[in-house]
Amino acid sequence: MDEFRIGTRKSALAMIQTRMVAERIFMAYPGMPVTVIPCITRGDVNLKSPIADFGGKGAFVAEIEQLLVEGKIDLAVHSAKDLPEEIDPRTEIISILPREDPSEVLLTVGNSCREILNIGTSSPRRQMLVKKMFPEASCRLLRGNVPTRIERLRHGEYDGIVLALPSEFIPAACQGIIAVQIRRDGIHSQLVRRLTDENSQCQLMLEREILRTLGAGCHDAVGVHTRINGGSVDISVLLERNSIQHSCSFSIEKFRLTDVPQIVSRMMGI
Repeated sequence: MDEFRIGTRKSALAMIQTRMVAERIFMAYPGMPVTVIPCITRGDVNLKSPIADFGGKGAFVAEIEQLLVEGKIDLAVHSAKDLPEEIDPRTEIISILPREDPSEVLLTVGNSCREILNIGTSSPRRQMLVKKMFPEASCRLLRGNVPTRIERLRHGEYDGIVLALPSEFIPAACQGIIAVQIRRDGIHSQLVRRLTDENSQCQLMLEREILRTLGAGCHDAVGVHTRINGGSVDISVLLERNSIQHSCSFSIEKFRLTDVPQIVSRMMGI
């Protein structure tokens, strides 16, 4: 094995996340060369349509995943919230870094919150929460990387843009988690598995399982967040479907996590 070849999107944020993964690998295996291979995905090319219209969450993942399956890269780095419900069965996802703060912010220029009427976001979840905060506001499609969104705000196209919402709201499932996708076979996979962050991995798998239970897709406004407190896990879920909001919050012992999907289903009435 000569090096780790890491595939990721070309966006500035993706490259920062990938450098964090590369540093983690280098610290564990000093002297092992790490090469970053930037990729362009469908989601990076089509910035005018809602993600759900041309591939859903896989829009930011499929091309990189294909390189991984073909053996052209050794691992792929994704924002975990961008992962589709199902990934190629020849691969698996792990988290080797602690979860970042999933809190969110609403960004404005020269406006008080009372003057915000035109807000840019393409996320159904964020649209739902914006309407709670600003009932008179309208949400317009906004796609692109963070610098592009901020520039459009500065040019006056929007009163505010939603890079996120205040922290008391439930974030997207797996937000703040950097996911590493690896092939199930091979020496690279064995080495990376040894770096798994136990808490982050638990949150990653649990929140994805809750999404499966809800049958939630890109058209749904859904938020899922888990917080580990010693031997227990705090779980919060929010879903809007057919204009009806469902929510639940509860704590459960770690050894009972296999019961979570059934509990969520019962409490949400789904």
